[in-house]
Amino acid sequence: MRVYILGAGASLHAGYPLMNRLCSCLLDWIEVPSQPGLPSLSGADKIELRGLLSSCNNIEAVFTELAHPEVCGGIQPDEARHRNELLQVLIEEVCAYFDSIRIKHRAPFYERLALSGIEDGDCIITFNYDTSLERELKSVGKWSVSNGYGFGVEIPSVPPSPVTVLKLHG
Repeated sequence: MRVYILGAGASLHAGYPLMNRLCSCLLDWIEVPSQPGLPSLSGADKIELRGLLSSCNNIEAVFTELAHPEVCGGIQPDEARHRNELLQVLIEEVCAYFDSIRIKHRAPFYERLALSGIEDGDCIITFNYDTSLERELKSVGKWSVSNGYGFGVEIPSVPPSPVTVLKLHG
């Protein structure tokens, strides 16, 4: 068994932004009216999300702020509920944004890795949010969702994954 570690930025070749640009890219993405796959944002939510994304260059800090409002102190239950809803919208935004990139770009490094580098039993540790690597591994029969992330998912019709992908950013 070999272990591959793909650092942040490994998906840059496939069109995904570096982490320090993700907030500004999402900000631009949110501003385009009627993006396909986007959840509908109320004006107030859009303004609040815009404020959170423009105030930092670290999406993890935004996720933490929304997921753990108690860190901010004195948050009422209704506000905590609202921030959780905003977190869910942000997660949907990231997924929709990444889907739009995946549709437009190939992932040649991951294609080569899937075809000639990765073997059954290998493990890949990645810091990347996108699923381009998994897509390429799946296309050559080296990965499946059944247990490909290191834990089992009850899908009887899906075979076990020959390769494990551990995503440290979820």
